[in-house]
Amino acid sequence: LGSFTMIGTRLAVEGYAVHVLVKQPRDKGFADLVDYYRARVGVHTIPAKPRREAVVKILGALRRNEIVLFVADEFRYDGVEVNFLGHLFYAPRGPVTLAARTGAAVVPMFAVRGPQDRLTLEIAPELNLVKTGDVPRDLAANAALFSATLEEMVRRHPDQWSWLGFRLTGELACDRANACFTGLFGTLTDQKWSPRWCEYFEAELKWLPPVVGGDTTIGAVRSAVAAELGVPAGIPVT
Repeated sequence: LGSFTMIGTRLAVEGYAVHVLVKQPRDKGFADLVDYYRARVGVHTIPAKPRREAVVKILGALRRNEIVLFVADEFRYDGVEVNFLGHLFYAPRGPVTLAARTGAAVVPMFAVRGPQDRLTLEIAPELNLVKTGDVPRDLAANAALFSATLEEMVRRHPDQWSWLGFRLTGELACDRANACFTGLFGTLTDQKWSPRWCEYFEAELKWLPPVVGGDTTIGAVRSAVAAELGVPAGIPVT
C-alpha cells in the first residue's frame, strides 16, 4: 500500500539493517540494475529463488536481529484462503509459516502519502500471532490476521493501494516512487521514462502509464467499486 518501495529506504536511513525478499525479473541485467539501486540506499536484496538459498539468507538476517521485508498483498492461487474485502483470496503462506517457526516479530509497515506530497512511514504494533499448537488452524488464523491488517489500511487509504489504482478509477497512472522500481525510469536524471532503458529491455514507451506526482488526482472511486469497499463513491484517488 502506498509507496511501499520506500519503506526499506526509510528504515535504512535510520541505520537499520534491511533486507527485502524479491521475485527477480527474468532479465538478469534488469534484476542487477534494480538490485544496484536498492544497494545504493542501503537495502539488501534476497532473491526469492532458489528457495532454499532464500530461506538460509532470511534466517541469517533474523538471527542477527535484522529486518526482512515481505510484500504482503501478493495473493496467490496456492496460498491460504482468507476473506479480503468481502471476497475469498489466497494469501501467501510463506510469511505466516516463517513467523510461526522462527518466533520473529511481525510488524506491519505502510508508506502513506499525505499533504504536500510527503510520505509518512506508519509502523503498526507487532501482530499477536495465534499459537495453539494446531499447525493448520494456526496457519489459517494468522493468515486471516495478516489479511485483516492489510484490509484495515486499504479501507483507511483506498486511493493509495497500488494494486487497486486502475480498478478504483479506470485510469492508468503511477507515482515516481513506483516508477523508479521498474528500472525504466530516469530516477537520477530527468524523472521521465527512459527511452534508453526501454530500448534495452525491449519495452515500448506506449505501454507505460503516465508518471504523476503523489498528490495528483488521477480520478475518483467508481460507484461499483465503492459499493464493494463500503466507501462513498467519488473519493478522489491520488
